[in-house]
Amino acid sequence: MKALELIIYVTACIYVLSLSGCSSTYEAVRVDKDTIQPSTHYSSAAKVFLRNDNILVFPEGFKLQNNFLKGKHETFDYKGNKLNSDSLVSLDSIIAITQYVETTSGGLYFADVLNTFFGTSLTSLAIYCLACPKCCFGSCPTVYVPIDDEFVLQAELFSKCISRQLEANDLDQLDYKFPSDGNIKLKITNEALETHYINKFNLICVKHPYGTKVFQTNKDSLCLINSLASFLQANSSNGNSINDLVKYDDGKYCRSDENKILELRKAPVKDFIEIKSNFPNKDKIKMLIKYRNTLLTTTLLYDVVIGSQGINALEWTKKMNEDKVYAMQFKAIYDMFSGIGIEYFNNNSWIDLGKFEDAGPLNWKYAVAEIPVNADGELRVKLNFIPDNVMIDYIAFDTTENKNNYTIEKLSPISITDYKNSNNDYFNELIASDDSQYLVTNPGDSYLLSYKISKPLDAEVTLFIESKGYYYEWIRGNWIREKNTDYTFNLFDVQGTLSKLVDSWIENKEILEEEFFNTRIPLKEAK
Repeated sequence: MKALELIIYVTACIYVLSLSGCSSTYEAVRVDKDTIQPSTHYSSAAKVFLRNDNILVFPEGFKLQNNFLKGKHETFDYKGNKLNSDSLVSLDSIIAITQYVETTSGGLYFADVLNTFFGTSLTSLAIYCLACPKCCFGSCPTVYVPIDDEFVLQAELFSKCISRQLEANDLDQLDYKFPSDGNIKLKITNEALETHYINKFNLICVKHPYGTKVFQTNKDSLCLINSLASFLQANSSNGNSINDLVKYDDGKYCRSDENKILELRKAPVKDFIEIKSNFPNKDKIKMLIKYRNTLLTTTLLYDVVIGSQGINALEWTKKMNEDKVYAMQFKAIYDMFSGIGIEYFNNNSWIDLGKFEDAGPLNWKYAVAEIPVNADGELRVKLNFIPDNVMIDYIAFDTTENKNNYTIEKLSPISITDYKNSNNDYFNELIASDDSQYLVTNPGDSYLLSYKISKPLDAEVTLFIESKGYYYEWIRGNWIREKNTDYTFNLFDVQGTLSKLVDSWIENKEILEEEFFNTRIPLKEAK
């Protein structure tokens, strides 16, 4: 198949544009085929979905003659393979028609984004996403830092914020050695078929005593760590020791086995690991954990929530952005099963201590939680999670008592340049504070941010990113087909959703884990 033949025509997308004033964009309009007038030329570009799963693209529109659509078009199967096109298309063979009409009204719109907006760099990956939309890379904004003359992934921002109504704050640590000249460079990128809305992006410089480390807590505050000690025993939920997997920060991690995942078909069960140790003469202690998500949540969003709805996914995405009540209901149910719950054992019962929020699947995250110690020095902690939703690499405890004697400085960039090497002070206005202004990025976009700070002589420096925003997925390929008959996402059918998730995960996780991270959208480069 020739890649250049289709990017815009076969990639079914949603482009959300939310601006305070008027702007020119394209609104996706569902066309009721019964209202089409004979011999009238509908001039806007259109996509037609057939009962046999084929997709027809009419770049110059169409007209109806003798119950047939007529017009220059190309035909593709739902995997993106180009087919021979019939000159006439029977109206009876059509499931749905969408047209893309230019509008200048302000507000929220959903559209197929034309290739001319983004260039040809998306072409081959867009085709791949048609063949396997669940395999195609998707994430929130990604942040890179230069290490040994190469930009290295260090953070993904607000990974849970999949709609405007779910916009939230995020805090991410950078594993970045402070440069001797004090010149700091970061790159914000959009490497997915998504639109990102970045409300706030601040670089936080934390200065702390030599020999200490600073991490974020499960409450999104900061915590000073002085000396780490190991635990006595860590067991999985089936009673097996996992000491060798979580005792060292070495890339060996623990995750749920398949039998535990299969239990989700019957009930919304949790998997867990239990840590036991003894810290006499301590009232409380700080626990450090290193973890990240698997692609289970990605499967939930791509395949179960969006993919099961067919063309109605357009309406669902719009509802998530516009209907606050529904979005909050979705968030409430999602929160019940996301992240890593923390409990400690006291007086013959497990007591809730909150949780570590989802980290996202791209990068390992470190976080700290404060854990009470029993009067006899016994410490028992349980970390619980939806089976196979997380991987845990390292757990350790700070046995020292120290004050959080660090200082925080918020840094503003001295320059922000886009992929065209354009330096616009307005970029900084968009991300400087939590307000109604957003830096909106589309697939392939990247921004280079430069900072300058004097390196302290008497302290170490740790950098964090404080961000706020949201993003949403573009509707892809065979998602927009006739509605599935075996399962359609229902927010209030939790058990049905989990059962479908298990089936999809068992079937697809191998190819997902092989392909997902290799399908980043290439970044646009300055000419």
